Amino acid sequence: MKLVETDAELAALHASGRGLVYNDFSGHGPSGVKYNILHTASCTKLRIMTVDVPKVFFDRLDEAVAWLEKNRGTNWKICNSCKAIYKSTAVNGERIAFREGEVCRFLVEHMRQAGFKVLEKVKVPNGTIDISASRPGENWVVEVKGETLGGFTSAEMNFQVGVGQLVSRMCNAEDHYALAIPMTPNFKQVLRKYRETVGFRRLGLVFFLVDQDGSVQQYDADEMVRFMDTLT
Repeated sequence: MKLVETDAELAALHASGRGLVYNDFSGHGPSGVKYNILHTASCTKLRIMTVDVPKVFFDRLDEAVAWLEKNRGTNWKICNSCKAIYKSTAVNGERIAFREGEVCRFLVEHMRQAGFKVLEKVKVPNGTIDISASRPGENWVVEVKGETLGGFTSAEMNFQVGVGQLVSRMCNAEDHYALAIPMTPNFKQVLRKYRETVGFRRLGLVFFLVDQDGSVQQYDADEMVRFMDTLT
């Protein structure tokens, strides 16, 4: 990654169409974070931008996501015009994992639109809750898992760890407990292994299935068992 220092440099990056450019409004007050947007270098919106607002260039999408998750948390988003880059499995010929931070961002947006007050990374005596969401008469505890470049083996491990972490958070019988996972081929393969389980029903687990286009589907335990039967 590198800071884009001049308007001429920004124009050259746009003309090349290679890589990604992050528009960083972080230093422009509390309202600025909603304009913290990651663009492809070829995005037409870059034509009217200047470096009056800092710009950061990345060669690869995975590099950009890793830096942003570390340095900006969830206070950034993908340009709606460029969102198609997340629908594919590769950028510049390299496979891109559907990371936990991305799954979390999509789910947080989904829950806020549904009227929830959402808190992230909430410390509790037995660990950290990824998402704590509430609205009148309704409290949710959500464990979020994503995919890494480890393929099916990593997806299976992440799924199993997520279920275990969620069980350890079940301290209030009135709350709803959910696991959020990305709908990638590897995680679908993991779910196929659980077709015969009665554990989801016994635990009363809810699942949020998050797609790379940002859509979110919610399934209770019974619905999840029926959904798994449709996976081929």
